[in-house]
Order: sequence, then structure tokens, then C-alpha cells
Amino acid sequence: MSKERLEKSIDMLMLSFRVPVQKDKEEIWNSISHGISQVKEVSVVPLWKKTLRAAAVLIPFAFVAFSLTYYYVGKKEYYAQAGSQLVVILPDSSNVLLNADTRIEYNSATWSFNRKVKMAGEALFTVRKGKQFSVVSGESTTQVLGTVFNVYSRGNEVRVVCLEGKVQVQNNKTKQRVILNPGLKTVAKEQQLAVPVEETKEAMGSWTNGEFFYSNEPLQNVVDELSRQFNIKIKSINLKGRNYTGYFNKNNLNEALDLVCLPMKLSWIEKNGIIQVTEQ
Repeated sequence: MSKERLEKSIDMLMLSFRVPVQKDKEEIWNSISHGISQVKEVSVVPLWKKTLRAAAVLIPFAFVAFSLTYYYVGKKEYYAQAGSQLVVILPDSSNVLLNADTRIEYNSATWSFNRKVKMAGEALFTVRKGKQFSVVSGESTTQVLGTVFNVYSRGNEVRVVCLEGKVQVQNNKTKQRVILNPGLKTVAKEQQLAVPVEETKEAMGSWTNGEFFYSNEPLQNVVDELSRQFNIKIKSINLKGRNYTGYFNKNNLNEALDLVCLPMKLSWIEKNGIIQVTEQ
């Protein structure tokens, strides 16, 4: 190989390793500007708008939380145990006398605009005049403005007796209604309201004095009342189909059992704290 040809090959090899020439400032700025133009524009939301948006999301939850707290703080429940009675004074000074094994519930926080009581058992209501007063028991609602009335609600039966004023009783499903004047009663059973009839003076609220009067009452109901009033357990034969007309008071257990059992040709004996009722 000639000397000239060798030198030419060396020069070409050196050129392949040469560092590229750096860009000048204008080329660099143009390249940066082009890159910036490719970035999407970002909108900036003012802080006060962000706050309003957050509030719009949180307010419904805060309202629900406040409502639930308000409701449960005002919720009141009272229960008269078997063998006892209990007087409950409501927020408007109306009062309720609870018979044995009776429970009521109302909300003191909403009472000023919704006088409503839920109950199960038996209670005598003495209501001060004011806005509508409602008692929900079973499938019936009793409504008054101010009066005295008795509500019995056990099993699938509700009985309402008006002692003073005027009472409206409504079936919550069928919307059937009846009006009770003093001395009248109605019975709600199987979604039907019975035509109002007169209640005997002896039976109207007599339980408040510890006296219980019955006219053609299912005997099982009477035995259950004995159990509640004396807070005892009673085991009996099948009493279905038997009705009782008579009376007992809660002054003496033995006497009460005799008054109920003997006319029905039944006998009773106490064994290990349990009353066992059998045929004579």
C-alpha cells in the first residue's frame, strides 16, 4: 500500500470518532420552546371553589349523621316489668300508666311537632290538649287531641276504650277508621275494626286499681294476665275454645287462681315455683 493511501485511510477512521458539533443557544431555546408547546394546559382552580366543592360533597353526609344522632339522642324507651306498673311523664306533661309487661317508645327531640308513642302491652293515656297525639300499636293507630283512653295491644289484637273526649282509631293497612266517644270501645283484629260498642264501667281502666273484669274472654288471655300481674309462670292444659266471664284482683294469688279456675272446673297446684293448672 502506498504512503498516500495509508494516510487517507487513517484520516477517514479518525473522522468516524469525531464528537458532534454542539448546538448554538438559539437552536437549544427553539428546541425547549417546541417541547413546552407539546405539554397540555393545566387549569388552576381557586381555593374557594375547591372548598365549595368539598362542602357540597360532605354536607349530605353531615346532615344524615346529624339526623341520626338527633334521633337516637332523643329516643326514649320505658318498660314495666311483670308484676309492676310504671308511670311515664311525657315531654308535654301528658302521662302514661303502663300495665305489667308493657313497653312504650317515643322521641323527645321531635316531640314538639310529632307527638307519637309506640307501645306494646296495655296502657292508660291521659293526654294534654295540643297538636295531634298518636299511639301506634300493632297495625292500628289511635289519634287524639287531648283526652283519656286505654289501649290494649297483645298478640294480634288491639283494643281501644275512650274514657274522656274523643278518639279516632285507624287500621294502618286498610285505612278503615272509627270514632269513639266516652264509654265506647273497638277491637282491631285481622285487619278489621269492630263497630264501637259500650264498655262496662267496671272494666274501663279497672286494671289501674288492680282489678280485672272479663266478659266471654278467651281463658288463655285471662291466665296470661294472671301470669303477668303476679310475675309467675303458669303451665296449663290446652285452654283453646274456653271463654271466661268473671273477675280477679291482684291482692292475693291464691284467691285470684281460685276465682279463675274453679268456675272453669279446673284445679291448680304450685310446684317448684310454677303453677300447674289441670282438669278437676
